[in-house]
Amino acid sequence: MALSSRPNTGRRSSARSGALGPDTSTQNLEEGHINPGPNEVLGGRYAIFARLGHGTFGRVYACYDKSRDDTEVAVKVIRAIDRYTAAGKAEEAVLNKIKQAAKKAQHAGYSSNLMNSYYAKLCWNNCNLAYLERSFQHNNHVCLVFPKYGISLLDLLKANNFRGFNIDWTRELSRSFMVGVGFLHDLGYIHTDIKLENILSREKPRATRVRDRIFVHPSGAELVLIDLGSSVRLSDHRRPSLVCTRQYRPPEAYLGLPFDQTLDIWSCGCVIFEILTGRTLFRTHNSVVHLCMMERLLGPMPDAVIEQMDIYNSKYQEFFCRAKKSWSLPTDLDPQERRHYEELLPLEREIDKYGYGYHTSLIHLLRVMLSWDARKRFSVPECMAHPFFEEEPRESKQTQTSGRNAVDDQNIGTLVRDLLSAVDRSHPRYNDLKSAVDIVFGIN
Repeated sequence: MALSSRPNTGRRSSARSGALGPDTSTQNLEEGHINPGPNEVLGGRYAIFARLGHGTFGRVYACYDKSRDDTEVAVKVIRAIDRYTAAGKAEEAVLNKIKQAAKKAQHAGYSSNLMNSYYAKLCWNNCNLAYLERSFQHNNHVCLVFPKYGISLLDLLKANNFRGFNIDWTRELSRSFMVGVGFLHDLGYIHTDIKLENILSREKPRATRVRDRIFVHPSGAELVLIDLGSSVRLSDHRRPSLVCTRQYRPPEAYLGLPFDQTLDIWSCGCVIFEILTGRTLFRTHNSVVHLCMMERLLGPMPDAVIEQMDIYNSKYQEFFCRAKKSWSLPTDLDPQERRHYEELLPLEREIDKYGYGYHTSLIHLLRVMLSWDARKRFSVPECMAHPFFEEEPRESKQTQTSGRNAVDDQNIGTLVRDLLSAVDRSHPRYNDLKSAVDIVFGIN
């Protein structure tokens, strides 16, 4: 659920937005949602002025805090139904544990393996996880109060017409939200719902004119991971059978295999791809097609995973050909689903479509994050120590904030390669030209 400064109206989000007003439908009242009247004040303190969005657990409202000179905050109001109330209290417990751990880290210094110096700085910002200011009860609703953050990564991409960020922005944004994931993992939790909608900029975004268009970007690279209501303790043996929004769901969630924190790593890999390209990696709403897409992107499912399937008896095994060790597309696939499947290429070629085929460290990072075998995926500390995150920016800070992005790189890279292919290799200046291209554009 968004805690951002504008409605979270994403491609996959179930949130609906609109002007604030009483929802008098009997259905919503019966579902336990709050039904705020005009000028309603929550908990005698928080004056509602807009609805930011809603999700399964409740609704989020933008409010003025009357006790703090009308400071704007976001209040998440949990549905007044027993199972959602319990979930809201569980989220409150996780958020309080995070807050206590971050405060402790401020004074003692964080001793995790995860980039100690970087973490130490971010401990002052709750380690890039949603900060719970306080909680209270309002007419049988659990209410959680958060700072009013900026917009989500999804809304940033939407504002840029789904043009991806450049490689340096992608690196810094990915580093920032993964710090939050790493801190959550160190506390013994699995987020289980990492996606663009649940990653917010800390401040309101900025807009910069770049040539003939406006580039919308965060004021800085710091992000906040939100919506911890679905988090699962690593020590809990009872796990939900359905986790993750589909497009970010790893294979083990389909195959009935046990999952752990590497489930979040898969989702993070999907998010990094999306930040860079502006496109959803797996564009499908069909579970079997999703598995087929994984095979198309990553190659055949390894024997070790197939053997685990035998043990856990996946309900999708009827679509798996053991002789060929491959998945079969459903026969009744609609044309759009088939087109999305056919457009997806093996990982290296898929990245190359966006002008980054030369970037071997990026491709390797995504491959180890998007491994069929969860046991072979990198942990967050291993990801953060990867060469991709240690590279120096290819562009100056001024250029980064001016908004050169994946689409620009794609167009330039494609043009240069097309020009090179048209040049006669026997031309006496061919090697000089190719060397110049390699140096300037990093294209082999």
